[in-house]
Amino acid sequence: MALTRSSWLAAAALAVLVVVATGVLMHAPAPSEAPAGVSAPTSDAEPPVPPVRAVFGVTENTGRLERDDLDEVSGLAASRRRSDLLWVHNDSGARPRLYAIGADGRDRGAVDVSGASNVDWEDLASFELDGVPYLLIADVGDNGARRRSVTLYVIEEPELIGDRFGRRARARVAWSIDVVYDGGPLDCEGVAVDVPGGRILLVSKRTVPLRLYEVPLRATTAPDQPVVASLVGDVFGIPQPVASDLAEDPQFGRFRSQATALDVSSDARELIVVTYGDAYRFSRAEGEGWREAVARAPDLVMLPRMVQTEAGAYSADARSLWVTTERRPAPLYRVDRLPEDPPDVPL
Repeated sequence: MALTRSSWLAAAALAVLVVVATGVLMHAPAPSEAPAGVSAPTSDAEPPVPPVRAVFGVTENTGRLERDDLDEVSGLAASRRRSDLLWVHNDSGARPRLYAIGADGRDRGAVDVSGASNVDWEDLASFELDGVPYLLIADVGDNGARRRSVTLYVIEEPELIGDRFGRRARARVAWSIDVVYDGGPLDCEGVAVDVPGGRILLVSKRTVPLRLYEVPLRATTAPDQPVVASLVGDVFGIPQPVASDLAEDPQFGRFRSQATALDVSSDARELIVVTYGDAYRFSRAEGEGWREAVARAPDLVMLPRMVQTEAGAYSADARSLWVTTERRPAPLYRVDRLPEDPPDVPL
């Protein structure tokens, strides 16, 4: 099923967004995810105007996640080895296991990760470093902002030979990074890798505005000596819930702007933030830092309405965005970039 969705921004300082959606459900974070409150803005700078254009246009429901045990998907990444393969994982308390799925959601087997535990896995990122494809697993969820540290696990991406992985497929942690935040614990569900910059980016979930942090990609940590994630800057331009959101969903409409996934394009020119509502793309010019990019108004990427969108990632060529939900039955959507808005650099 293909859906075409477009947006227009009306005059001057007031943005009016018209969203067309067919056969999809309203977002609603699970009750256990509802925060007691949100923190105050961290900057006195004036936030930019809301997003002004849709940069991805056609949404296709490519299938549903076939496996019954994929019942709380919170991370998704596109394979760097095969264009027809995606990786996903379940949320907190599940086995330290990655699941391979096809672009149609079909089960392609699972891989257990040796040397890792799943306290609260919340995002997954794929990247290539020195010609080797890797996956980064972000054990960073912290609903109550109580964890002393969180952990990032990096594994070499398993190679699928044939149609699916066997029952005993395993991968070992190549390196891991224990992380604490400058300013104290916070909840995070979005992590991405900027390979040219040699850094891992993390975005807060519940703060207003969102905050972007970074740690070195190749950092290693000794026991009780975590790396401190430094603040890159505040992430402006993601609209807060409005009266219509609250009217549609009085219980959970106020959480629609919370960040649930993060990704960086392969050319490291774009950063995309996925929320319970839609996604937002921040672009940077040559030589510009992420601090400057996230201080500007982003471009809008309209998402299909699902219950609890918790996982999203660019395709390896950055021409599409993949998204799915924590709730079953879990649809898999591909949102394609508009033809007039190709990636800045051919991949």
